[in-house]
Amino acid sequence: MPTVVELFTSQGCNSCPPADVFLTELARRPGVIALTYDVDYWNYLGWKDTFATAATTARQKAYAERISNGELYTPEMVIGGTVAVTGSDRAAVEQAIVRVARSQAASGIVLRAARDASGAVRIALPPAKQAATPGGKAAVVWLVGYDSRRVVKIMQGENRGRTITYTNVVRYIRPIGRWPGQAETITLDSAALKGADHALIMVQAADAGAIVGCVKLPTTKPN
Repeated sequence: MPTVVELFTSQGCNSCPPADVFLTELARRPGVIALTYDVDYWNYLGWKDTFATAATTARQKAYAERISNGELYTPEMVIGGTVAVTGSDRAAVEQAIVRVARSQAASGIVLRAARDASGAVRIALPPAKQAATPGGKAAVVWLVGYDSRRVVKIMQGENRGRTITYTNVVRYIRPIGRWPGQAETITLDSAALKGADHALIMVQAADAGAIVGCVKLPTTKPN
């Protein structure tokens, strides 16, 4: 399974551009799914982030409560749902990716996705490996919509005058079900995937736990 790297960033944070560049590099790497989440709590600094949503901020808060002692900051990268590091600290991020990838070999699952003639997408979830659903709680199945590339000219705030390119910008993240660990298939119609250029499925242990499975969804109908 790929290793998921989630960057929590803000267009109004002058410490974030180096992490935004690094995220773009990680997104090109085989075996990594890199996502950008814009948070809204820096909007008071003079620039309202054009991609920020309450849902992305809530996701970072959930991680903070579990693995960051409640601290919210940008840029922050969360790797595999289990390790949080400063997003511009390349060495720390690289070490975390290696460590998480090793743990996924024991507990991660491989998801399969295919689009049928009607345009619906079917996602096959295999039986869980050991510890894929810790504590006996059902994992959460997330649908994440994202745009692969967005360029923003920032007119006010700490990054005033800068034009910044953002990669894999999350436009929505929605829970679409629970997975207790048995093999099953989830079907999504084309309407469920609207609102972003691309989409993926993440299976994550309850209470903002480890991401145990992830797959990008096909974007075109079969011929």
